[in-house]
Amino acid sequence: MRDPAAWKDMQALRTEHQADVKAWLAQYGSNPNTPNAQAALAKLRTEHLNDMRTLLQKHGIAAGDWSRDRMMGSSTAGRMMGGYGSGFGSGSGMMGSY
Repeated sequence: MRDPAAWKDMQALRTEHQADVKAWLAQYGSNPNTPNAQAALAKLRTEHLNDMRTLLQKHGIAAGDWSRDRMMGSSTAGRMMGGYGSGFGSGSGMMGSY
């Protein structure tokens, strides 16, 4: 992302997503593998993916045919946002680990 406006929006989205993850951890962190916790995490992942797609579209950045796993896990954008990987605690990148 070479566009300063896109980078600024990405940073704002990152901050918002970090707050979402912290809220999820506050609610489910002591028992993250329950069905309710996993359902809430799946919902959060979908919301974050949609937020990312919207941001990319807003700035005319081609996302290609990315799946959730590619966008939020193995792609550059996914690593920047903290990629969720497979399971609790596998995130890394700009979003941090959770």
